[in-house]
Amino acid sequence: MKRPSVEKASTAEAAMNDLRLADSYSRLGTVMSLRPHLNGLDWWRVLGDEWSGCDNVAAFRLDLGKLFRTAGRNELDVMMTNDERKALEAMPATITVYRGCYAANRLGLSWTTERSIAEGIVSQNRYRQPGQALLIVGRVPRSTCVLKLNREESEIISPAVRRIEEIMLTRTEKSPRLRAEGGNGYHLI
Repeated sequence: MKRPSVEKASTAEAAMNDLRLADSYSRLGTVMSLRPHLNGLDWWRVLGDEWSGCDNVAAFRLDLGKLFRTAGRNELDVMMTNDERKALEAMPATITVYRGCYAANRLGLSWTTERSIAEGIVSQNRYRQPGQALLIVGRVPRSTCVLKLNREESEIISPAVRRIEEIMLTRTEKSPRLRAEGGNGYHLI
């Protein structure tokens, strides 16, 4: 009977070692592979610890969306530090959020409370895609959210965002960086 738990521990240990070696595009896959090997809260804690170092969330969006929709407040809370939990609790019951994206990734889980951050995301090389850059404005119940502050993005993670506005961003010759309003050569279309 001890054999399965030894195998489980060895597999979890190997996955944790893989996690230490993972780059930002393989890290989330490694975290997902840990799920059967860790108890629920431990897995959510690892997900929270590693979230901001993952650049391929879109590859796991459907699975993560299901997990987040069925997660209880305890699971969501262990993804955050004490400071993040306190900051989330201080936010209004309904939070206005922004997502800088393209058509292919408009249904993502990561949002920000800072419009300027969302506008800047689409100009970053690791997130740039062909097509029209978008700024999506949404509202989300605080009760469904995780807040991550470690990349200074005021990132809100939730599958429950209600999209209320979609703004197309354009680039002009005046500036290579996208902006939605005023200055810097960008305008709403």
